[in-house]
Amino acid sequence: MFKVLKTEIEYEEAIQASMVDEEKSIVIDTVLPDQIFGWASLVGPKRRTVTVRCKETSKVIAFAADDLLSLFAADHYPGYVVMKKLGDIIARRLKNRTDKLIETWVEAFDGDAI
Repeated sequence: MFKVLKTEIEYEEAIQASMVDEEKSIVIDTVLPDQIFGWASLVGPKRRTVTVRCKETSKVIAFAADDLLSLFAADHYPGYVVMKKLGDIIARRLKNRTDKLIETWVEAFDGDAI
């Protein structure tokens, strides 16, 4: 649920503006076959940060974060490889999220006027 500025313009001098709730889904990223999601459970506060929906029937392999972290503690090499790839994924997805945020702002606040 987002707060959206809704305006009603009667005359140039009289603009009525109010904040209204509007439900809007925003697709931040698309995960393709053989890519991962749910990585937030391995870093930070270990909680989910997004919702995932599959467009078609999918096979998903899940690993418990605590089990993976224990494996990485016991053998640092696989931990390094996974965390290196995870860093690359996080960087790309943060860029996608920033681009989507800017796109949404431009849409919401009439980008031609910015």
